[in-house]
Amino acid sequence: MVEVFLQGALDLFAPTNFFALFVGVLVGLFIGLIPAIGAIVGISLLLPVVYVLSPEVGLLFLIGLYSVVMTTGSIPAILMRVPGSPTNIVTTIDGYPMAQKGEGARALGAALTSSALGGILSVPMAMLMIPVIIPVVLAMKSPETALLILVGLSFLAVLGAGDKIKNLVAGFMGILVSLIGLQHSTGVYRYTFGSFYLIDGISILLLALGIFAMAELFDLFLKGKATIAAPEAVRIGRRDLFQGIKDVFHHWWLWLRCTVIGYAIGVIPGIGGAVAIFICYGHGVQSSKHPEQFGKGRVEGVIAPEAGNNSAVGGALLTTLGFGIPGDSVMAIILGAFLIVGIIPGSEMLTERLELSSMLIIGVALANIIAAVICIPLISTLAKVTIIPFKYLFSILLVVVMAAAPSVSRNIVDIFVLIPLGVFGLCMKRFGFSLPCFILGFVLGGLFEHKLWLSLKIHGVLFFLSSPICLVFIAILIALFGYQPAKTALSKRFRRGTKKA
Repeated sequence: MVEVFLQGALDLFAPTNFFALFVGVLVGLFIGLIPAIGAIVGISLLLPVVYVLSPEVGLLFLIGLYSVVMTTGSIPAILMRVPGSPTNIVTTIDGYPMAQKGEGARALGAALTSSALGGILSVPMAMLMIPVIIPVVLAMKSPETALLILVGLSFLAVLGAGDKIKNLVAGFMGILVSLIGLQHSTGVYRYTFGSFYLIDGISILLLALGIFAMAELFDLFLKGKATIAAPEAVRIGRRDLFQGIKDVFHHWWLWLRCTVIGYAIGVIPGIGGAVAIFICYGHGVQSSKHPEQFGKGRVEGVIAPEAGNNSAVGGALLTTLGFGIPGDSVMAIILGAFLIVGIIPGSEMLTERLELSSMLIIGVALANIIAAVICIPLISTLAKVTIIPFKYLFSILLVVVMAAAPSVSRNIVDIFVLIPLGVFGLCMKRFGFSLPCFILGFVLGGLFEHKLWLSLKIHGVLFFLSSPICLVFIAILIALFGYQPAKTALSKRFRRGTKKA
């Protein structure tokens, strides 16, 4: 197995592969600077790239982008209190107050270093976990995979941010949309309403561009901001920047704990960095000797979440490769890219195609190294992107989105479908329905239906109650949905008993 890992690393440094990763890193760093865009919109915009490149090159490009978009996402989060990516939200809690106190450069140094090192360390943890996870993957049959998909959707809905019921509704809506078109097992067309356009269903590319990219553009346009940050906010002092770098090494034990926590959460299907950042920040507060100072400009409040968001990438990628279940909503888009190039994630990725998996996982570490080398000396220049007028950014991105929509299907109708999808995504966002839950439901809906169909046809219903792995997943589902109601009922009963006494 060591030889396979080494071969994967050597393949990564092949000129074409390395160049694709490098370009992906550059694009990811730029996208991270644009507020509210983040990895999921960036990957949605650039998904057509995988159609024109070889599978390995296209996937490395997307992995490079995803691995580092949170790194520069901390820049607008700290300078402006506007996160460049959703996983940089928690960084604003202490990063922005530090900038207000004149310690913006120190916060940026801590954020960039913590993110880069967290992403790098997640790779050896993922590589060490592969021999452990292979037997589990090989033991997974259709019934276990179907239940694992439900567990992943449930984790994102119940543990994710926002209203739990709305999260579940969004995931269910995504599953319904995934059912549009031909049902291959029965030959029946569903939800097409007699339209030839819907016979093949809605592509992952068009849906991602509509509900993420177009919706975000509509949202930014309606907010009507002139620029992201004020010109005076982007002045970065070198001495303070290096002080932030030293802070990470001074608080190395906190950084290490949060990196491990972020990776462990990233492994859980459907969760990823969105949950990891809150848990890491909460751990930083609870383990601090001065918890009352958090939220007022404490550097540990920057180190903890930034370590968690990047380290979750390695765990999410391993889950996606091994089980074919996205580790988070961004990995759901990347899973679509795998399917586009004809690569089916699952047990084969950790057995017959372990070399490719190793190359992609090691690519996460290399992407973070490249990002650190670029960002630290060029931080002042990168920060100036936040003062580009929004009208220029909006115009450029709108053209890119509209051009990307029909780039694969060559169907001009895609452009007209893109607009209502954008309005639909904006309405979901404004009314509190989770877009990540929706896209995860869409990507997993077809897979869930296929695995459930095979399970019932081959194994029967009773297999779900006889398989140990199925019983574990059923227990997890019951715990997820039953814990809070049971806790509420017990607390009410306890209060009634106290009043009677």
